[in-house]
Amino acid sequence: MLLSSPMSQLGEHEARACASRVWLAALLLTAACASAEPAASPGAASAADKAAPAPSRDDAIMVNVALVTDKLTLPNGLLVVLHREPVATSAYVHVRYHVGSKDDPPGRSGLAHLFEHLMFQGSRHTGERDHNRWLEDVGGSSNASTDRDSTDYHEEVPASALPRALWLESDRMAYPLDKTTEESLGKEREVVKNEYRERYDNRPYGHVSSIARAAVFGRAHPYGRPTIGNEAELDAITLDNLRGFARDHYRPNNATLVVCAPYDVKQTRELVTKYFASIPPGAPRAPRTYPAPQLASDVRLDVEAGVDAPMIALAWPAPRVHEPGLQELRYGLRYFDADLSHRLVTEKKVATDVSWYLDAGHLGSLVLVEVQLQRGASTDAALSVIDEYLTRASRLGRVYPWRSFADHRTRAVVSAVTRLEGLEGRAEQILHGIEYHTERETAQLDLRALLAVKAADVGAAMEQFLVDRPRVTIVVRPTPGAPRAGRVVSR
Repeated sequence: MLLSSPMSQLGEHEARACASRVWLAALLLTAACASAEPAASPGAASAADKAAPAPSRDDAIMVNVALVTDKLTLPNGLLVVLHREPVATSAYVHVRYHVGSKDDPPGRSGLAHLFEHLMFQGSRHTGERDHNRWLEDVGGSSNASTDRDSTDYHEEVPASALPRALWLESDRMAYPLDKTTEESLGKEREVVKNEYRERYDNRPYGHVSSIARAAVFGRAHPYGRPTIGNEAELDAITLDNLRGFARDHYRPNNATLVVCAPYDVKQTRELVTKYFASIPPGAPRAPRTYPAPQLASDVRLDVEAGVDAPMIALAWPAPRVHEPGLQELRYGLRYFDADLSHRLVTEKKVATDVSWYLDAGHLGSLVLVEVQLQRGASTDAALSVIDEYLTRASRLGRVYPWRSFADHRTRAVVSAVTRLEGLEGRAEQILHGIEYHTERETAQLDLRALLAVKAADVGAAMEQFLVDRPRVTIVVRPTPGAPRAGRVVSR
């Protein structure tokens, strides 16, 4: 990875200083804003403070980051992006299949996630050792994840073991279910069902996020159901369902491979071609499209749960990834969370926790704010305070000054730069560029987008998407005998 200042462009021979340069860039960014004035709480703003905030000096902040990559597309359609880091001692391999829970067949929710679990059982040529054992034997590690839009498999191994990691990924791409039997499917299905119980059924308030998601997106939208599915539909998944899913989605022309390693590009190209070029492609599939979620009016849901204290959850539709307003909402929600938490948890002592969640995707996004209250606290009084502080947050930069905004924004940029220190963060950034920008190098673009946000933009986005839009309000009331996770009792 190359970093440069506005005055000079670094040559490739300086890439060996990569990690220290990333750290230095973050340090310089922090120092550039260190003299900003302390924050002023909107609730405590005086009449004099309500004048427009003075211009900040953060316009001078610049950071230039470039991830040097080489891209090729194999004849079978597999997109490959290579990133060389000469001083790395390990190699990182990341395969993204462009299939997620949005692609689960009707009546088979959770199939994409279950398929991910089965991909670790071994493939045609792995013998008695599963995928993890092959990597652990050389000191490597691996993991995977499934979300609504994609499924990712990644491993980090000593640099000398890169051929093994590539061979393993190619073998399970070519023969993904060769080791799966009815017995092994049944065992892994039980693992996933137990995961569902731990994360949802047996957890206090565990169904609140799913209730909010279903209310915002609707049951006809694939984002309206949890990625993990539910027990009944998991039980309905057959081996034939999984084989059909593999034929449709687990093909090289529906995948992207990113390799970050100290190998030179020619050497890595040869390895990738050797292991992946002979895998046959699948039939092209048209992308699925859905209208962005919208609420026609406010929705109120009362939920009863076998818990000790009430909870309030608020949910809204939000812009898709990189649509106008999404980045500003992230800034605003951080501010709102801290301010509301101080008011309800520290000052009034009627809440134990305030948290927010912004889940962004291709087909739409969701904002979820959750407030866990103290036993016996009034939900109506808490809602009143939440609305008061939400309105104040929407006036940031326009009525109330946000004097520490430069520092706040700098921390966001420093965090983004720091994530690029490791090979995993770089691979994720490369995949993000391909997924959302149809480009392979967008680290600089994303960092400049972070820096371009103004305090007034944040307040405007909070007003546009949260204050002036219909929302879902969920009130959870403690009810003896009700499920701990909660159930809807009225709409």
